[in-house]
Amino acid sequence: MRLLAWNIQHGGGTCLTRIVEEVSAYDPDVIAVTEFRPGVALSAAMKEMGLPHVETTRPAENENGIGSSRARRWAVPDPVRHLPRLLSIGWTSICRSAAFGIGVLHVMAAGSSKKHPTNVAKTRFWEVVLQAAEARLHEPFLFVGD
Repeated sequence: MRLLAWNIQHGGGTCLTRIVEEVSAYDPDVIAVTEFRPGVALSAAMKEMGLPHVETTRPAENENGIGSSRARRWAVPDPVRHLPRLLSIGWTSICRSAAFGIGVLHVMAAGSSKKHPTNVAKTRFWEVVLQAAEARLHEPFLFVGD
């Protein structure tokens, strides 16, 4: 299996055409994109490359989220609060006898102090990531992202 994980920096902006070219050149089986932003161009390009199942965290128009392809979505703990930062996907085509999971992470930057709202949110997020990891401890599962 070939997995491509890429932070495309705020949706890719003017580099989107080049990003699509590079993704196509790598010919991945699964792509995990952090800082994905809604838009038809990237999703349509992934479908044209043979990556038909685009799953995202469904970010608002100007927010960063996570996108993936050729995957089906699995539930994550506490999806409402952490959905933009963690997307759990599964792909059963790799192993016919068992599902294979990938957790795509986008970890927020640190704040200036322990009590800074960003650091508090980051601590809660890591708790969710650890719960997701523990729940899948005996399954084939990989975390990727930034």
